[in-house]
Amino acid sequence: MRRGPGYTRFVRRAKIVLPIIAVMLLSSIFLIDQDRIDLRPDILDNLPEGLDLEEGLVSPRFSGTTEAGDPFTVAADYALPGLDGYRLRNIEGRLERPGDPLDLTATRGTYDSEGEILILDQGVDLATESGYRMISEVAVLALVESTVEVPVPVEITGPGIELNANALRTEPGSDMIWFEGDVRLKLTPTESEESEP
Repeated sequence: MRRGPGYTRFVRRAKIVLPIIAVMLLSSIFLIDQDRIDLRPDILDNLPEGLDLEEGLVSPRFSGTTEAGDPFTVAADYALPGLDGYRLRNIEGRLERPGDPLDLTATRGTYDSEGEILILDQGVDLATESGYRMISEVAVLALVESTVEVPVPVEITGPGIELNANALRTEPGSDMIWFEGDVRLKLTPTESEESEP
């Protein structure tokens, strides 16, 4: 079956136009402004379990030491790179403080490896082996400086103590804790204190 001259012209033009279109599409992929690429904050919520990410890390583990020389570790189920650091999911960490190590957990957060800053988000739980526990929804930890800032309501419990505040912060080189806003403190004598004469 013979083709008409119109069909022949179409084939000739397609041989030229289609490769040009393909080159343009490939160029647009590599010329995207990288500074404008960011990950949606909720992207971790939609990832299927067991997904191995090409650009992310599965079971990442970060470690270092504080200015006082105390080692710390931070681990998560997986991490995705973003403009503000690695976005983590299901976080566990530990700070080996002398005499009273600190364990932490959170649903998700962001780890800035350059500044050694860990921002915990959702279900933040910090607990010491001596029985003190801090619960909140957000906490900013400067791991090297061993400081913490909680800009939202926080609850602290421990042996004989219950404390609620709108926020708290610590500063480098100080053992003081600053509580802000509506601070409520309840003290309950422990069994050892009640047995003292």
